[in-house]
Amino acid sequence: MPAPKPQSRLLQDALPARLESLLEALTGRHLADQLERVHRAAAVAIDRLGHLSIAKYEPTSVEVDGGAALSLWETMAPAIDDTLVGVNQLVSAVHQEFPPPTRPAGLGDGGWAPPPASSDERLAQEVEAVLHAIADRLARRVAELGQQMRRPEVVSDRWTLMAELQAFRADFRVRIGDLVVLTASAFADVRREEVVPGYAHQVGSRGAERVLTEAVETAGARQGRSAPFDAFLRKARQEAGDGLEEAGARELLGRFRERLAALPFS
Repeated sequence: MPAPKPQSRLLQDALPARLESLLEALTGRHLADQLERVHRAAAVAIDRLGHLSIAKYEPTSVEVDGGAALSLWETMAPAIDDTLVGVNQLVSAVHQEFPPPTRPAGLGDGGWAPPPASSDERLAQEVEAVLHAIADRLARRVAELGQQMRRPEVVSDRWTLMAELQAFRADFRVRIGDLVVLTASAFADVRREEVVPGYAHQVGSRGAERVLTEAVETAGARQGRSAPFDAFLRKARQEAGDGLEEAGARELLGRFRERLAALPFS
């Protein structure tokens, strides 16, 4: 029986008060309107890329080997699609508001361009260059995510897929936050927490570390079925609580996966 589809909710495009006041103070209203639309697209993307709970993607029964990979992909596909859509829509918004410059035929990178007519125009050019650079990096990371999602060792394993997806989503949030901070700081001294939408609700931990932490919490419901597993779970909790680098978290996550695979479902 397919799992019920979660109810959709409105994505949040609200901007922090400091960012709104900064945009309102800009003398160039056309630029301010362009930036507001990009920043609201960034807010929606950050909201889309909010933390995933592994509990909703955890199997509730033993999966037959032949259908495990397909079942996993069908379960995770909406989260993967939401990740790609969120980032791609922001990249499209940047290109719509600030179209990439077209270089005349025969004009190389060293071609002459007229200097900005004013300090405002210079700032606008700098902001536009930042937006294009970050949008290009985001687009490359989307392509890298697509490549990762085609690797058999990733898409066939629930924990590896969750760790990879969480890591990409966290990286996208940081890069989108950079976009907001760098464009805002061109006009005023700002702190990240003042201008990045949803900053107070963002999760700072890395992908594998967060998946491991939630895996340990979720596995608590299976205590008492196996003494060796209980001992391993106590050790895993201690290691996760002490803090792990990304490589260490991934290694412990691999051992955790093996222990869970040997534990029968009820």
